[in-house]
Amino acid sequence: MKQFLICSLLFASCFLAPLGFSADKGKGGKKAAASADAIKTTSGVFTGIEEGDYSHWKMMTEKGEEVSYFILKPDASIERALENPKPFIGKKCVVKWKASKENIPEAGGKIEVEQVISVEWK
Repeated sequence: MKQFLICSLLFASCFLAPLGFSADKGKGGKKAAASADAIKTTSGVFTGIEEGDYSHWKMMTEKGEEVSYFILKPDASIERALENPKPFIGKKCVVKWKASKENIPEAGGKIEVEQVISVEWK
């Protein structure tokens, strides 16, 4: 169990921090909080679901960047791909997502994450 916690913390510090995930509050106050609740969209190609402590929506954007979004509160459109992702791999989609501060115990508490809200298939 101790090794699991250490690995989880290492994952959080080594892999999430470079992606913009952070446990500190940072600067920006109310403006940062307001923009964190804004729903954004990303278009691209679905590449799969990564399983771990949390599921992650993986896709390649139209600009050729790999992106990953936490799946915390899946709606029906996301549930379909979670149940059986293989038929969806390689399909074009538009995801709605938002940045929010969430309690992720495996990462040491509240951190800023980007989570998928819904998906529309093209």
